[in-house]
Amino acid sequence: MDIVFVVDNSGSMSQEQDNLAANFPKFITTLDGFRTKSGEPLDYRVAVTNTDASKSSDTGKFRTSGTSCSAGPGRPWLEKADGDIGPFFSCRAKMGTSGSATEQGLEAMKHAVTSRVTDGSNSDGGKAFLRDDALMAFLILTDEDETNSNSIDGYVQAFDNVKGDRSRWAAAAIAGETSCNSTFGSAREAKRLKEFIGKVGANGIFSSICAGDLTEGLTKALNTFQGACRNFVPVK
Repeated sequence: MDIVFVVDNSGSMSQEQDNLAANFPKFITTLDGFRTKSGEPLDYRVAVTNTDASKSSDTGKFRTSGTSCSAGPGRPWLEKADGDIGPFFSCRAKMGTSGSATEQGLEAMKHAVTSRVTDGSNSDGGKAFLRDDALMAFLILTDEDETNSNSIDGYVQAFDNVKGDRSRWAAAAIAGETSCNSTFGSAREAKRLKEFIGKVGANGIFSSICAGDLTEGLTKALNTFQGACRNFVPVK
């Protein structure tokens, strides 16, 4: 499973980033407990990028460093073989809140698995993040909606093209199910993200950021990813 977290790095997201960082070790513990159909431990990779699409050359680039903390290996992603990656990811996920207020999580994800692979940003010595025999899964965490006007159908088709089949990728969003307030602050209804998840079908899940804790949303995302992984159609 190749998992990308797309984290809103605008000015209102400090508490959400802290909560994601606090929950991530539990997320990894759950991943470590997953087994394939044949009973083997799940082989996974995780990476993180932000929703800031204001600089085209940086859109979708995976984060490899942190501020005053250890971000682990220098490659653009972390993987199971790296050992205890919880603290490394928590470091990478705290990316600050100086990003654009025009959040574009879907656009960032599309670039993460297309143009940032092509230009080598999200590769490691020529080795690409995405593997043919792995489920591509991503989770967008934001308190705003997808703000560009690009076609939602176009994004679904783009991810179909990257993986070759709808069964080979999954998506989750933790965002505003309605306009609401929580311990994180306020969130706007993410209408376009909800539309996107609806079009993904069985491999998509939407959770409300207004719960005030990310545990439930992360759990639902993992359960959805696990189900998609079990139904993964192998590349012929």
